Amino acid sequence: MSRTFSAHGEYRFWRCGEVLAVEAAGTFNQEGASALFRDFRGFWLAQGSPSRWAYLIDVRRWEGSTPDAFELGKEMQFWCAEHGAQAFCRIHANTILDATFSRQIEIPTPVQQEKRVCSDLNEAWTWLKSRGFFCEDRSDRS
Repeated sequence: MSRTFSAHGEYRFWRCGEVLAVEAAGTFNQEGASALFRDFRGFWLAQGSPSRWAYLIDVRRWEGSTPDAFELGKEMQFWCAEHGAQAFCRIHANTILDATFSRQIEIPTPVQQEKRVCSDLNEAWTWLKSRGFFCEDRSDRS
């Protein structure tokens, strides 16, 4: 008998210029990670399926994930690269969680994709701008 669990983890999406972003908070299980991935694909489609974009993930309020949720995170990163994400930027406030996240989710992607881990949103926007991804109105994204 297989059990179905409630989705754990919270997220929200936003777009600024060519940057598609997600903020993840709490602890994610497989169901929560699956919902995030499914909803992000829908968000990407709703944004017109851009062919060139940057992926920004803010995990400053993330508290951890189950092993199967990390596997879905790898799939999402791979999917983003296959669908035009040319830059991948992750924001972490805690170096221990960053090290855990990095060990679990780093994978080779099918296309050249620049990657960076930042400690805050301003550093992330500065790096993304240096890669040609601009966001003029960042007022509600801090």
